[in-house]
Amino acid sequence: MTEWNASEYALISGLQKAMAEEVLALLDVEGFERLLDFVFVERPQIPRPVARYLAEQAVVNRPFNEKVLHDLISEPLALEDLVRDLPTPTLIVWGDHDRLVDVSGADLLHAVMPSSQVVVMKNVGHIPMVEKPEDTANAFLDFRRAR
Repeated sequence: MTEWNASEYALISGLQKAMAEEVLALLDVEGFERLLDFVFVERPQIPRPVARYLAEQAVVNRPFNEKVLHDLISEPLALEDLVRDLPTPTLIVWGDHDRLVDVSGADLLHAVMPSSQVVVMKNVGHIPMVEKPEDTANAFLDFRRAR
């Protein structure tokens, strides 16, 4: 059995859950709808023609997405090892309802990045900047003003 560190476990547990629910293995347009439900708490408005196009592209790109998912699970990446002691001021924005990568990942990154700040957005999923663009922009502006 592979030994996982905390950040790898946070990533893998979410990915395995996603696989179990078959939301990343997009077989059809309905699979894209399940993916949106999985990554968002409140789905953004997407015009029907745009949603249809994105869904069709997701189905076409399924083999690539499956390879990425397989690679992430078979060779997990510990992001904190890559960013450890990074001096760049960094705003870490995370949704408290992220079901793909556990919110604990925000604190793991913050612990190894001396110039970082964490903002955990309430009732937000995996893509805060899409789900709550104004709140995300305001968090960024507040972060920049404080620097």
